[in-house]
Amino acid sequence: MELNKKYIEFMLDNVIGSSIRVQLPKPVSDGKIVWVKLGPVVYMNVDLEVVEKYSRSVLFKLKFDKYEIEELIFLPVESAPMSIKSKLINKIEKLVCKTFLEDGRRDDIVKMYEDKKAMMFTGIEKLVTKASTKYADIKHCSRLGLLNFEGDLFRAYDLMDGRFTIVNEKHKDVTTTDAHGILEYMESPGKPIVNYDGKTWIIPEQHQNARPTKDALYKFLKLELLVK
Repeated sequence: MELNKKYIEFMLDNVIGSSIRVQLPKPVSDGKIVWVKLGPVVYMNVDLEVVEKYSRSVLFKLKFDKYEIEELIFLPVESAPMSIKSKLINKIEKLVCKTFLEDGRRDDIVKMYEDKKAMMFTGIEKLVTKASTKYADIKHCSRLGLLNFEGDLFRAYDLMDGRFTIVNEKHKDVTTTDAHGILEYMESPGKPIVNYDGKTWIIPEQHQNARPTKDALYKFLKLELLVK
C-alpha cells in the first residue's frame, strides 16, 4: 500500500503535473456531439489541485472555466505512467464535457468552435497576404534570371540594401544573401540549389545559354569593377 502511494506521488510530481489540457467535443445539428480529429479544435485548460492521496486513487479539485469540482479518480498503478496519464485525461475530458452540457452551455461550445475556425482562417489569410505582398514588393526590384529553361527556374532580385533574394519558378523564396553569396551559386564549383519540385541544381554545370553572362551577372551584383 505504501509503495502504491509513493508511485502515485511520483506520477503526480513527474508525469501528470498541476494542469492538463482536454478537448471539448463539438455539438452538431442532430443534437449529438463529436470529437474533432481534423480542423479547428477547442481545448480547455484544467488545473489539478490534489486534495487527498490514497493507495490507488486521488481526490482532485478540478478548476476550469468558471467551475471548481472535486472528483475522486482511480489511478491504475499497475499500468505504465503514460497509460495512467492518458486514462486520467480521458476521464477528466468526459467530466468537463458533461459539466458544460449539464449547465446548458451547448451554445457556448458552438461559439467557441466558430471563433476558433474564424481565428484559424484569419491566420491563413494573413500568411497568404504576407506572401503575396512580399512578392508584390520585390517584383518591381531589379532582377536577373539565374537559370532559364523557357522561363526562369531561379531568379534574383536586388533589394537595394546590399542583399539579394533568390526565388524559384513558383516565386517562393530560396534564400536571401549578399552579392558574394549569389556568386557561390553561380561560379564553379557551384553551391547546390533546390527548385520548387525538389530537384537539386548546380548552375555552373548547366548550358551557358541557360545562364547569364559573367558581365551581366557582375553588373547586376554591382561588382562590375571587379570584372577583368
